[in-house]
Amino acid sequence: MQIRFKKLILMFVAAILVAATLTGCSPTATPSVVIGYKTNGLESGEYSESIEKFTIGEDMYCCVVVKIVTDKKKAHTYDVEVTVPKTKDVEIIKRGGFDAREVIDDTANEQTIMRFDVPGSKEAVEQKIMFKGTPTEEGDATIQVTIYDKGEKIYGY
Repeated sequence: MQIRFKKLILMFVAAILVAATLTGCSPTATPSVVIGYKTNGLESGEYSESIEKFTIGEDMYCCVVVKIVTDKKKAHTYDVEVTVPKTKDVEIIKRGGFDAREVIDDTANEQTIMRFDVPGSKEAVEQKIMFKGTPTEEGDATIQVTIYDKGEKIYGY
């Protein structure tokens, strides 16, 4: 009888240790990203996902809306990287948007890379990343959004 009781206590302690270990894991994230553009010269107003052409030498405005919903109530910070190709003079618009943790002007690859810390949680809200820039070349150019959790890529757009 005592042996069964000791085994039961031992199993209970082991279950508590396993549960405590699992609660320390990174949350499961479900990111969503929407990219909108403007070309009318003003940063305020509506951004459209359907704009596909820009005039070389004229400013274009971009709003990247990121929402990272997780299975945890407590906020967790994710690294969001926005890569803007074939565009010069990229400038973050802080009014209404996040400020970058880091901005890299990668002239060798003709792109600007911006890195942001974006919170995610069970009750996550949309976070805006806003910037403007001047297209420099003809041809296809796609803004890329990549989300990392502790260095591991969890999303790419």
